[in-house]
Amino acid sequence: MSDGNPIYYYENGRHYQLRSIKKAEGDHRYTIEKVQVFNSNGKVKAIDDTVTTETVTINSLWELYKILGGCFSENFINGEFVYGDTSLYTLVNYVNNIGRTYVTEGERVGEATTENY
Repeated sequence: MSDGNPIYYYENGRHYQLRSIKKAEGDHRYTIEKVQVFNSNGKVKAIDDTVTTETVTINSLWELYKILGGCFSENFINGEFVYGDTSLYTLVNYVNNIGRTYVTEGERVGEATTENY
């Protein structure tokens, strides 16, 4: 999701790693998977094997930013969780790659030639 880097964020006194965001049934509905993590002697470890699944509505880039951790996103640097801009960079990466256009000579760009990313 973020160029291979894990997405961590802080919520309600706990650290989480966002595992996935997948399209769900319904307009603008997505299923997110996250796992609670902690600092174990300078390494990130999951609390247990429990993966929390939640279905959310994402209607805007602001809502996607919040799902990615928003202003509570974190990096794990030198064995510590620190506030970071991972959610911002992931959002920008998404926007920059939202569609890739494949056009052969003489074709017009349109839905038939644009592949969703």
